[in-house]
Amino acid sequence: VGVVDEMSASETIGLLGACTRLGAAPGSKLVDALTHHAEKVASAFDEGDIAHALEAIAMLGRQPGETLVKALGSRVQTIAPKLDATGLAATFSALAKLPQPPAGPIMSSLAVRTSQVAQDMNADQLVTTMDAFTTWQMKPTGPLVNALQEKIAYYTPMMTAHQIASTLHDYAALDMDPDATLELLLKRAEQIAGDMDAKDVARTLIAYGKFRKKITTVTTTATRTQPRTQRTQPSKKSDEAGGDEDDEDGK
Repeated sequence: VGVVDEMSASETIGLLGACTRLGAAPGSKLVDALTHHAEKVASAFDEGDIAHALEAIAMLGRQPGETLVKALGSRVQTIAPKLDATGLAATFSALAKLPQPPAGPIMSSLAVRTSQVAQDMNADQLVTTMDAFTTWQMKPTGPLVNALQEKIAYYTPMMTAHQIASTLHDYAALDMDPDATLELLLKRAEQIAGDMDAKDVARTLIAYGKFRKKITTVTTTATRTQPRTQRTQPSKKSDEAGGDEDDEDGK
């Protein structure tokens, strides 16, 4: 314990991780010392360190103290303009574990950077980002929402059942405005509903309930755009059947 104060940021994170793997007791002197020291070296953390620190502290059965939260928040605000898509997703995932949402200036820095690099995010990173906003009940606005919706629309045809269900859940929880992206998500949900587990189904049904008027519009539009042969085929069969009956009557 005595050497903890001499550790660097990376060494502190490494030892916290080791404690989680070794099953260190939440109230042990070593864990207390490491958590306290993390507050001092947080200014040297990169986005990976922030994520690992919060995950380790949570796994050790601890809640990050106010001082550590402030230190991490300050560091996030400093590095936000330099984060790439991967770093942003890791940061959102880490901050979503905090008991309170990030302070206004921190959130503003993250929102600006996300709107700049959303085009580089993959489907998992988009889901992580949207999940974080849902956790904080903060609805994306302005350039940020446009950037996210554009990229979500791009990935929707390739999204898994879980990704679709999660994104629909976020749309409903954040009361997002119905748009073309929502229509794509709903159509994709219909295509892969058979791959959803119980939680995915529940989330999707909640979203359907939230946007039922929009769903009606989508369904009506889909029906009207069916090929003509598909719509007229049943009536032809009916006519043929009717013709047979008429022939019988004539006989």
